[in-house]
Amino acid sequence: MRTASYALSRMAAWPQRMPRAYPLAPFIRRLIMPATLLTVILSSGCNTQVLLQTDFPTPLIEPLPVSVGLVVDAELASFQHVESIDRYGDFAIAIGPAQTRLFDRLGAGVFAAHQLLDSTAEIVPIGAQQEAAKNALPQLFLRPSISQFQFSIPQQTGSSYFEVWIRYQLEMLDSEGNEVGRWYLPAYGKASENDYGGKKAALMAAALSASRDAMAFFSLNVSRRDDAKRWLQGDPGVVKTAASNAPADAQTATDTSKEASQ
Repeated sequence: MRTASYALSRMAAWPQRMPRAYPLAPFIRRLIMPATLLTVILSSGCNTQVLLQTDFPTPLIEPLPVSVGLVVDAELASFQHVESIDRYGDFAIAIGPAQTRLFDRLGAGVFAAHQLLDSTAEIVPIGAQQEAAKNALPQLFLRPSISQFQFSIPQQTGSSYFEVWIRYQLEMLDSEGNEVGRWYLPAYGKASENDYGGKKAALMAAALSASRDAMAFFSLNVSRRDDAKRWLQGDPGVVKTAASNAPADAQTATDTSKEASQ
């Protein structure tokens, strides 16, 4: 009859037959462990795929008296963050599919009227329209995108929580599609795997929490920021040229980030 010592000796031989690229091999060579613990560690190296597809509540605030076109383009609608964490595998977090619903609900609660657009190419200058059609067109436009996405897992923080950080970039455009201002909006969410029965569900809950945090932050602050006030008042934006299409300089990004945290 094969003994437990025989089983452990066979386990110790496994890494020698693994490819050099196998990320857990050096880790396992240094340890001799019970079969149950080995199973947990090996399973932790599998891929984790999270697809955020959900609805969002409509913000319950007094709508601002403007009509806004929300440009949710293909890049945002397909956004996916892919990252490999040593010893814990590959993570693919797709939050893009939920962004259309997020901004649709946001527009319904924050503005008196809103329309969803697929790209800035759909922006039709009001001045080019007949008088009868003016009221049916958005007065302003908002083009959101995701400039940064980060997450952490419990093994990195020594807790039971998955955490997600999202940094949105919101381009505020006038009726002609010219930029009036740019807002870098931070969002944060976390969820304990103890409350959701697994890492995939907890990571999804953390991403959802961060998305809702972005909605709340925008709803409460859009009428307080100076650049947003100018945008809402209909101030004309800067006509885009080759130079103005370049990324904002470090000082502008820093100043905008400071405003977002206020």
